[in-house]
Amino acid sequence: MITGVLQGSVLGPLLFLLYLHDLYKIIEHSSFHLYADVVQLYIHFPSPLAEAAVTLLSDDINNLLEYFAGHNLMLNINKTQAQLRRNMPFLPTQIRELLVKSLIFPHIDYALPLLTNINHENLHYPQKAQNAAVRFISPTAAMDHITPNYVRLKIFKVDDRRTLKVY
Repeated sequence: MITGVLQGSVLGPLLFLLYLHDLYKIIEHSSFHLYADVVQLYIHFPSPLAEAAVTLLSDDINNLLEYFAGHNLMLNINKTQAQLRRNMPFLPTQIRELLVKSLIFPHIDYALPLLTNINHENLHYPQKAQNAAVRFISPTAAMDHITPNYVRLKIFKVDDRRTLKVY
């Protein structure tokens, strides 16, 4: 008896996803993405906890292997890879500031003349983008006030940039 999904069929990816619909029950520590016949596991962790994160990820991979065996699936070792990535905050602050000021702020500044008659409520959107950029330069928790970072970095907020025509 032949099992599986016919390669190249239109319904193949959908049938595969339906076949793996309960995968979320066995992956305990990682997040995952499914696309066609690809299962991607990933886990977020701070650098000091890298060893613990690798252990947790290994546990999930072992669970995945058991799940595959129980569902007559095979893991293609030739297509399997592991990647450890560092988050951007490991870049020096000066580099992060240079990236934001050269790649992000010009886009905000380019739009500012168009925002001269915009109400304060709609100015919230470009301000959120700028806040995210400032948090990238100087990592701050989402719930912490961002204003001290603006002062320390000598950056005007969007409304001030618009009013003072800093662009």
